[in-house]
Amino acid sequence: MAFLLVLIPFLSEGQLVWSNPTIDFGTIREDDGIATRFFTFKNSSVKNVAIKRIISSCGCTTVKNYNNVVKKGVSDSLTVAYNPVGRPGSFNKLVKVITADSVYQLRIIGNVIPSEMTVKKRFPVKKGSLALSNGIMTFDEVALGQRKSVRFFGCNLSEKTLPLALEGLPKGASYSFYPDTVAAGNVFSIAVTFMPDTADFGIRHYSPVIVAGEERLALDMSVTVVAPSAYEVSGLAECRLLNDRITFADYGGQEFAKAYLSVENVGKADLFVKGIVSDCETVSAVNAFPMTVKPGEKAMIEFALDVKKENKSILNNILVIYTNDPKAPNRRVRLVGSK
Repeated sequence: MAFLLVLIPFLSEGQLVWSNPTIDFGTIREDDGIATRFFTFKNSSVKNVAIKRIISSCGCTTVKNYNNVVKKGVSDSLTVAYNPVGRPGSFNKLVKVITADSVYQLRIIGNVIPSEMTVKKRFPVKKGSLALSNGIMTFDEVALGQRKSVRFFGCNLSEKTLPLALEGLPKGASYSFYPDTVAAGNVFSIAVTFMPDTADFGIRHYSPVIVAGEERLALDMSVTVVAPSAYEVSGLAECRLLNDRITFADYGGQEFAKAYLSVENVGKADLFVKGIVSDCETVSAVNAFPMTVKPGEKAMIEFALDVKKENKSILNNILVIYTNDPKAPNRRVRLVGSK
């Protein structure tokens, strides 16, 4: 029995020993196209090893130039290629080599400096030395006492390394940059987490600042705070819209057309209509905001359509009303009409 125990490890199944299961491509440029590196390995067992399949975690990573059968005691290599086109920033991809007896997990890592075309497409908002994926951090609806995160991306357009920081966030917000120091031409990400802790319901606007080296770059941040499902709202404001759409009927031939939306406060606290936005640039609200509607009262919001600037013969748009209604602060209304 002792003799057999000695022989079992020696007669073990076919085994490939990898010189390095992780290859760092370093920093590569998207403009240079596909980059290749080599995994080297040795069949350290006493029998031939058949490679049955190789799969990768992404179509951007391919493996080629390898022998399907690795003879016993022989060293060999396989070529891994990474396509950086349209993939700026850091990458971390998995490659699995499957044999009859084992699954070997290999990994490639690296960083891609984007091309000028990718920068324009992925980071269209230019602010100083940075190009950003967007200049507005929009959290949509966040329940009081709960956390929500948003993430966006940027690229360092300067020729020097920049340390990054974010200032001017509201109470309850935190951030992280990855990396927090970005080299010239490299990509970074910003993650911002916000948890509102005061019952100021409705939309809020802030103006945080990215500090990039010596530059201070302003951003816009909007958060809509709503009441969680178990929150007691009986003593607060409640908005009721008395018509489900705003209609500009037969507006042809006029200079300005008018339409109205009726709002009622059916709650027990003051209702604040904080503002209105529309995806129709030719329509604007005549009223001044914020508008206060007392409990039990109604208010009329007047809208004007600039007919001379409106080229469409039929209107079919969306308008959003921002209030402090804790359950539904942002109310969407259809905007319709015809000449």
